[in-house]
Amino acid sequence: MEDINCPWDYDHIHPQNCVAGRHKMPQIIKDWHGKMGNLRAWPFDINRSDGDATPQAKFGDVSNMERERYGICSPEQKRQLSFIADDRDWTWWKESTPSGSVDGKYLSCDENVAFRRSIIRAVTTRFVAIYGAWYDNVGIADLLPENTSSPSIPTTAT
Repeated sequence: MEDINCPWDYDHIHPQNCVAGRHKMPQIIKDWHGKMGNLRAWPFDINRSDGDATPQAKFGDVSNMERERYGICSPEQKRQLSFIADDRDWTWWKESTPSGSVDGKYLSCDENVAFRRSIIRAVTTRFVAIYGAWYDNVGIADLLPENTSSPSIPTTAT
């Protein structure tokens, strides 16, 4: 009840019930699923109303509450506000779950490796995009010495 007065909540874009407590879940899925690339700060009342919905359900339509209280007019706007900016990134999210209801077992089945690839790609791509926007908006490049346009990254392992 500590967060009851908070107007926002953390929402897993890809439902948490698909990974939490599941047996035979690949470690890479467990590792990336709880990262910032799969989390968004979202209005408390909207997040609690969509529960463990799939990305397709969360972003497929705009509810009356989203429209009336928050002025969200389209699924595209909702995705943009959730930092899923383009169709390519949206494709990864759509392909991260089977169509219909999802019980989560699909990620632990070896024959469903395409879902695993999609969720990892969706989360990591969004993660990089969030940090890229932070880098640009904070003006990190302006803080670097003039003769350096980007940080030096070693090209070979030593």
